[in-house]
Amino acid sequence: MEDEKPPFESCSESAFLYVSDLSPDADRDAVPAIAGVSRTHNAAENITGLLMFDGSSFAQWLEGPVLPMEALLDRLRADRRHHRMDVLWFESPCLGRRFPRWHFGYLDAQGSGERLGRLRGTHGVDAMLLFGKLSRGVATEQYFSRVWRRPRAAAPADA
Repeated sequence: MEDEKPPFESCSESAFLYVSDLSPDADRDAVPAIAGVSRTHNAAENITGLLMFDGSSFAQWLEGPVLPMEALLDRLRADRRHHRMDVLWFESPCLGRRFPRWHFGYLDAQGSGERLGRLRGTHGVDAMLLFGKLSRGVATEQYFSRVWRRPRAAAPADA
C-alpha cells in the first residue's frame, strides 16, 4: 500500500485570509503584474489561493505548506505596496486544504461595485463566507460581461 498517504500529511498545510489597502504611493496599474509574479513564486512553493483587488483594497486567501506560508506572511506584512493588513482567518495545520484544486487566481474587482473593505471588521467564518460571496459575485460578473460582449451570429438571410 505504497500509494496511501500518511494520516497526518495535511498537518504540514496552513491557510490564511487577509484584507489590506493599497498604499497611497503604490501604482494600482501594477497590481495585475504583481499577481503574475506572485503566481510564479507561489507555485514554486506549492502555495495556492485567490487575490482580489477593487482599486483600493486587496483581499486574499492563501493555503500551502506551513513553512513557506509563514515566510509569505512575513513578506506580505513587510510589503510597502499595501498597508492596514488585517488577517481575518488563520487556519492552523492539520486541517488540509479547503481548495485543493486551486492554483493562483486573480480577480480584478475594479468597477464591479464590490468593495473589499467590507471584509474589514469580520473574522473567522464570517470573513470566509463574505470572501466567498464577494469572489463569486466578481467572477460571475466578469464571466457574463465577456459573454454579453460576444458578437452575435448574423441571422440567416431569407432565400
